[in-house]
Amino acid sequence: MRNRSFRLARWFAAEGWEPGSIDIDWPAVQKQSGRECLNWLLQLEKTQCQLIVETNPDDPYHYLVAEFYDELAATEYCLRWAKYLDASS
Repeated sequence: MRNRSFRLARWFAAEGWEPGSIDIDWPAVQKQSGRECLNWLLQLEKTQCQLIVETNPDDPYHYLVAEFYDELAATEYCLRWAKYLDASS
C-alpha cells in the first residue's frame, strides 16, 4: 500500500519558532478536524496511522497530518470524515 496522508488542520506558526519547539493551537485544531475524529485517530494502532506535525520554514502555517499505513483504516477515515478532506491532500 502506498502511504496516504491527509491534512487535518493548520495554524499560524509562532513568531520565531524553531524546529523541535512547536506550539500547537489545540482549540483551532479541534475546531477544524473535530474532537471525535481526533479521538478516533488516536485510538488506532501506530501500524495503522500516526499523527504528525508538518512544518516548512517558508510556510507561515504548521499542519497536523494523519499518515495512514493501513488501507482499511484510511478507507474508514475517508468514509467517516470525507467532508473534512482537504482537496490538496
